[in-house]
Amino acid sequence: MKRRMFINIITLLVVSGLTGCNSLQGRGEAELSDVSILNQQEQTKELELQVKWDGELAYNEIHEVPPNKDEEKIWVIRNEWPSETGSFIVRARIDGDEEWETREYPLEDREGSCYSIIVRIRENGKIDIPSSTSEEPC
Repeated sequence: MKRRMFINIITLLVVSGLTGCNSLQGRGEAELSDVSILNQQEQTKELELQVKWDGELAYNEIHEVPPNKDEEKIWVIRNEWPSETGSFIVRARIDGDEEWETREYPLEDREGSCYSIIVRIRENGKIDIPSSTSEEPC
């Protein structure tokens, strides 16, 4: 009886381990509806924005982003990348910084497959990239 229980436990651990590895192989696919840019600083900033779609560079632009303290979105960028589902990376940097702020999508902890993303230049000069999702198609 103890031998059978031991074999069952080992089998369960192996299967659980393989399932975990399998889920790490891919994040799935999603659609990108739009990317909005917001500058919360007092001065205009130069923002370089890239979108990589399934590993290929799909968007790469530099924007002069004026300040906007009212939380309004300055630009909404749409239709500059493939309209089908895939995996994508959004990355941004300001004023020619060497380091990029990077997010990979789809996120594992999100419901919905249609993403709207905000690239926000914070008052402290840091970039953050929050996103929202929708269950509806983009």
